[in-house]
Amino acid sequence: MSEAAKRELALLGVPIDCVGEAGGTELSPRALRRLGIAERLGASDAGDVPVAIRGRLRDPSSGVTALPSVVATIEGTRDAVRTLLREGRWPLLVAGDCTAAIGGCAALRDRHRRLGIAYVDGHLDLYDGFSSPTGESADFPLAVVCGYGPRELRAAAHVADPIVDPARVSLLGPRDYEEAAGLGSVLPEDLSEECLYLDVAAVRDDPAGAGRRGAEHAADGTAGFWLHLDLDALDEAEFPATDYLDPGGLTWPELTELVTPLAGSPRCLGMTVACYNPEKDPDGAHGGRIVEALAAALAPAGVASPGAG
Repeated sequence: MSEAAKRELALLGVPIDCVGEAGGTELSPRALRRLGIAERLGASDAGDVPVAIRGRLRDPSSGVTALPSVVATIEGTRDAVRTLLREGRWPLLVAGDCTAAIGGCAALRDRHRRLGIAYVDGHLDLYDGFSSPTGESADFPLAVVCGYGPRELRAAAHVADPIVDPARVSLLGPRDYEEAAGLGSVLPEDLSEECLYLDVAAVRDDPAGAGRRGAEHAADGTAGFWLHLDLDALDEAEFPATDYLDPGGLTWPELTELVTPLAGSPRCLGMTVACYNPEKDPDGAHGGRIVEALAAALAPAGVASPGAG
């Protein structure tokens, strides 16, 4: 049996919404539980991290909106994931937004000297506190884990900076490069000349091949990698139940083909799935697609069975 097949999957909710108000994406862990995600994936339920992002004030020093609660979110997520890792469980973070990936990566960095990350997202997420147009924490996660981004958020991880090796970043599926460059964001080539960057067009050419390349690159020379999935990598017509709607994204089959070799890699040490807004999905149909896509992607790793449930 492979190491991947030995995983004990633990579902951990991170009920946050980077806009700083109640509702929206912070409802996603509860909604996906109602749709049977834990049972469908054969996962134990580790409950929710007791965090929320509240406030619209943009801190003048860091440029981060709702800075105190964002720091508390990173610290709380890190501590909860550390507990799961000590117990030998494989963390699947069902998160309102991408901020949770910082805490997940920080928990892994506590245990391993060198890590990679496979980052599947419709956006680069490489802003700092002043190039970001909003200051919302979902603009920063990849920048923070690579040693860029707001200093206050890097410090909240309480581990060595950078959290992941920038050379072992696999950034897959973005479609906002030109916008980010125009706003002065850090860009993939700024992280490292070895960073693997495949935009949405390159992923669409061969989704499964992109996933295999991404897994191999993020794992090369490292203890393993964190997998982050932002559902806004999907096209807006495929998945309207998110807050950042853009055309030109992936279809559900393309996304599943991409994520399956990433999640199925024995070097994948944990995962975030983020940016589902149940308020935009009153009948739960899009949430159901999330559950089924995760079941399909995780089945080769021995932590889910498409016939379960």
